[in-house]
Amino acid sequence: MASKKYILLAGIFCLLFSSSFSQNQVRSYEDSSVIPTKRMPQYTEFMAGTNNFPAKPRNQWEVGLKVGMFRVSGDVGSEMAPGFGIHVRKAFGYVFSMRLEYIYGIGKGLDWTSNYNYAKKTQHGKVILSRRDIQRLIARMVVPSFLP
Repeated sequence: MASKKYILLAGIFCLLFSSSFSQNQVRSYEDSSVIPTKRMPQYTEFMAGTNNFPAKPRNQWEVGLKVGMFRVSGDVGSEMAPGFGIHVRKAFGYVFSMRLEYIYGIGKGLDWTSNYNYAKKTQHGKVILSRRDIQRLIARMVVPSFLP
């Protein structure tokens, strides 16, 4: 019982210390290094509170690499496989940006239900039905009630 209390206490301390050591980031509109000199008067007015809109920053580029496990989330059970990606982003201001992204991964998985569609087609696309398949189709047909 005492060990559970110590584990709980250690977990609470980890949560407290992880939140206290989080990084303080400067917001992008507060960073004067991304503002060109011709827009610096608007920046100083915004920081003083006399202007409602921050100055438009310089053209900014971003390049990112992604590495991880690739998995398809769908109606068929899938397996994890290695994957990677890269992205390039161009910011036009605070609101609009354009991003080009490439992701590579091979989705693997098996459907546990039987699927006979490929067995019924020939190479020319003609559907081959057995007598049993035809009987099932006829049994499922609904005859309209207004016909005699």
